[in-house]
Amino acid sequence: MAANRAALKKVPRSASSSRKNPVAPRGKVNSLRLPPGKILKAEAMLIEGHSQREIGRKLHMSAHTVAKIVRTEDFAQHQKNMRERVFAIAPDAIESFRKQVATDGKLAYAFLKDIQIIPSPQAIAEFMAAATPAESGYERQKRMLVDVLLSSRETYGTPLPPEMEKVMAKDAESEEPKTPEAKSPRR
Repeated sequence: MAANRAALKKVPRSASSSRKNPVAPRGKVNSLRLPPGKILKAEAMLIEGHSQREIGRKLHMSAHTVAKIVRTEDFAQHQKNMRERVFAIAPDAIESFRKQVATDGKLAYAFLKDIQIIPSPQAIAEFMAAATPAESGYERQKRMLVDVLLSSRETYGTPLPPEMEKVMAKDAESEEPKTPEAKSPRR
């Protein structure tokens, strides 16, 4: 048996097996043995934002193969070209959008709502529920009516109902600052 091993060691190896590291270098990717249509579908799905695993399942290939497609120079160049095209039109698109927002109130509202400057109706309802103490519907309506009447009086000079004037006069008297009385020091 030892003789057989020695004989096997003397047999010259083929060129493909003589490489120390059989894995391809990371920078270069071996040519893919896939139909061009499948590669194009995978690239399109990658651009649409699908995950490599999802693309592999849909196109019946491994996620590693999809990763190889991502690393190809053609796909990297395509991504670079698309990025450059988007950045080239960005100033024109922003200016066009700015002009359209200035004339279209609905678009401006939708934009502000999308970037969450204007809160959603649910957020407003949650805020109102948390900000105001528990009150009945009647109390809430009464408070809102008083706010409307007072702001109408301040803005337009609308006179208030006589009952409301009396209540406000009583409140004003009770809120007047009282002069501090001299306190005798404790002994």
